[in-house]
Amino acid sequence: MTADEARALYSDYLEDALDPATRDAMQAFLAERPESAAELIAFERTLALVRRLPPREPSLDLWREFAPRMAEYQAERRMSLGQRVRLNWLRMLSQFSAGLILWTHALASRTHARLERYLLHDPLTHFQRNDLGEMG
Repeated sequence: MTADEARALYSDYLEDALDPATRDAMQAFLAERPESAAELIAFERTLALVRRLPPREPSLDLWREFAPRMAEYQAERRMSLGQRVRLNWLRMLSQFSAGLILWTHALASRTHARLERYLLHDPLTHFQRNDLGEMG
């Protein structure tokens, strides 16, 4: 057993969740390596400290975000099969349309970038800036 393998078993060892053969191998490993045994003791103390901490309430009200989605799911479950098929078809069309809009925008941006070198710029309408950012 390596030190990394032993570390992976610390929690199970302390909770007595290892099978007898693995537990015996762990005890033999700890007996041979005092630095790993000291690390296990430090881990056990840390767990004891964490368990004594008071439980914290979530700072976010998750129900506010979850409740509308749950209501939507329940309403969908009450729909007939035909209504659900239609709803899912409309959702798919919506997603497809959004993807098509993004693809079209990307294509237009790429085309603009490729064709920009062929544009003629009127020197009278475009001012050049010097290094200080002043108009000149």
